[in-house]
Amino acid sequence: MPYTEKFQALADAAIAQVEAVAPEDVDALVVAGALPLDIRDKEEHEAGSIPGSLHVSRGKLEMNIEGAVPDLDRTILCYCFAMNRGALSAATLRAMGYANAKFVAGGYSGYKKAASDRVLATKAAFAASQSPPIEACGNAACPCPACTCGSTCACKTPAALAGGTVCDPCKAASAPPPAGTVAE
Repeated sequence: MPYTEKFQALADAAIAQVEAVAPEDVDALVVAGALPLDIRDKEEHEAGSIPGSLHVSRGKLEMNIEGAVPDLDRTILCYCFAMNRGALSAATLRAMGYANAKFVAGGYSGYKKAASDRVLATKAAFAASQSPPIEACGNAACPCPACTCGSTCACKTPAALAGGTVCDPCKAASAPPPAGTVAE
């Protein structure tokens, strides 16, 4: 959606005066105590958010933030879908005395992309560490990296992983024989 010239000028000024946080740094900051603040509309928030987020929509921010976050020294990571509203919100919070208000560069969409990239990198590292190396799944939504037997996950072959790093056929092959049968 194209923004008006005046809105973009306000957003650009906020971006210039408030510290941006890289999307790939958000999780570590949250673990260290930062509060992700989702300032998007209710419908946007309900469709997905950064784990641990407080939701205060941009339209109610100035009225409700003091009751929700009384600590003016708390690190607050404002985010919207992309960046402009997050930067505007962080600038507003700084004007209200929240010294550590920042915004997530790229917003929620940037955070989701960084999370997807981390999952794919982890899968690739796992696959490369196996002997012999195996092909990593390229689907960030798939929970299984690949089986240590060399087969790939359900996204690539019918040999679906049952969890962990061993596929169903390998689990079946290593299972004890059913009662009443003779093992070869």
